[in-house]
Amino acid sequence: MSHQGTRILDRLIPSSVSKLKNIVENQRSWFWGDSELKLRIRKYKKSGEERVSVVLPQLHNVQLFSHTFQRFFRLKMTPHMIKTVEAKGGLDEYLLETPNRALNSDVASDLKWKIMKKKKTWGTDK
Repeated sequence: MSHQGTRILDRLIPSSVSKLKNIVENQRSWFWGDSELKLRIRKYKKSGEERVSVVLPQLHNVQLFSHTFQRFFRLKMTPHMIKTVEAKGGLDEYLLETPNRALNSDVASDLKWKIMKKKKTWGTDK
């Protein structure tokens, strides 16, 4: 991280520090996709004070159906990921078509492995 980036993180307001800590601890258990964390810097004219806060992407609790297992899975996803999964044709198709390095989620990787095991499609990882 750059020196300027480190200085900005040092100025985070206390509630944002706890949010950021929570994200770092749990980021592998959510479907993030390409969603990014954003830092918002507010400058107050009268006092000249700057406050830095974290803007989180929306996370939705969704239930997606797996045709392989014939049941619903409860997942926490960003709206971008929900649209991506729908565009690919569903949860199973999305997981099977996406390379492991692009999943960025332990939950997604684990579910992909279970689907591949059930379908017996070993060796087709991209």
